[in-house]
Amino acid sequence: MSSTFSLLPESGVKERWDWSTDVMTSWNGSETRLALVDRPRITQQMLVKAVTPEERREMMRMLSENLTNPDTVPLWAWSARVNAAASSGTATVACDTERAQLAVDDYVVLLNADTQKTQNAIVASLTSTTVTLVENLAQDVDSSWVVYKGMVSAIDNSSSMTWGQTAGQFVVRMQSWVEPKVQRDGSGVSITTFNS
Repeated sequence: MSSTFSLLPESGVKERWDWSTDVMTSWNGSETRLALVDRPRITQQMLVKAVTPEERREMMRMLSENLTNPDTVPLWAWSARVNAAASSGTATVACDTERAQLAVDDYVVLLNADTQKTQNAIVASLTSTTVTLVENLAQDVDSSWVVYKGMVSAIDNSSSMTWGQTAGQFVVRMQSWVEPKVQRDGSGVSITTFNS
């Protein structure tokens, strides 16, 4: 599994979803869009500041690792606080899975903003109040942790980094490597097509 992008961004994360479609025009001029891929390409852009020596080391570590291996990055707007403590060695975490828009086989990132500890996992099953992970937790989690929908992504070439005397900042643009599932179970419809 990929490593986790654990640096917290400043406020104002930009998220962009791009669908790849083709336009089919009928004899009367009306247009229909056909999906070329079943999931959108997602791009997130954020500003990350590194003030302490630990943050600067973590930023450089993540940059060097992400050049060869994608990271699991939280989709910052899709989150839910952990509702009850869970011990390491267990695989079930209590949270509002509907608020975080989680689905089976989704990547998730568990993050403690106070300690910046993280763990990423894949969803095995879920209810509206719990998520069961494919692997057991490697550390104890409590209500100071947040569950984020995650996306495996790579750093885009248009990212930039600047360093001052004591601090640095990184304008990072991440593009999805494995597109997250956006269509929820039971939300699809069947339509009649030309060849059906």
